[in-house]
Amino acid sequence: MQKIEEAVSGVLDALHGQGLKESSIRQISWSVYRPIINWHYENGTEFYSDELLESLCERQRVRYEGGEICRKFYRSFVTASFRIRSYVATGEVDFSIVKDARRYRPNKSYQELTEAILQSTDRTDGQKRRLSIPIRHFFCFIQELNKSSTQIGGRDFIDFIYEAAKMRPQKQIKTI
Repeated sequence: MQKIEEAVSGVLDALHGQGLKESSIRQISWSVYRPIINWHYENGTEFYSDELLESLCERQRVRYEGGEICRKFYRSFVTASFRIRSYVATGEVDFSIVKDARRYRPNKSYQELTEAILQSTDRTDGQKRRLSIPIRHFFCFIQELNKSSTQIGGRDFIDFIYEAAKMRPQKQIKTI
């Protein structure tokens, strides 16, 4: 059994290793990770508990749906719990969750294709992470059309851009 403070410390160290600034780490530690630790203590344990992590996320979901907290703050707890869970299970932090990543995770063959595309570039690791998001979104879109990678055509790219623009009209596209 792993102590919750050790698990959180491991996640925060990994965030530091990802290039997050000290001020950002302090802020997220105070606003998200410290409440996770406190939740465990309030429930009578100093050890990591998947059930307690889930119950806190559920509590935050109810607060979000009740308008007490914003969606971004609620999602930060979901992301933190995902990272803690991966650290406890493997000893490493899985940084693949991004916003609503559960919605944007294509099947295994498209994930492998995404990795191959990213590995073929000369981008930095940070740039590859950012670039992986629209690529995964695209492959989820193709997957919903029940198309294989060999059936993708130019029209599919145009349709994807049109659908993505409808979903996020207020956001500007950032270049890498």
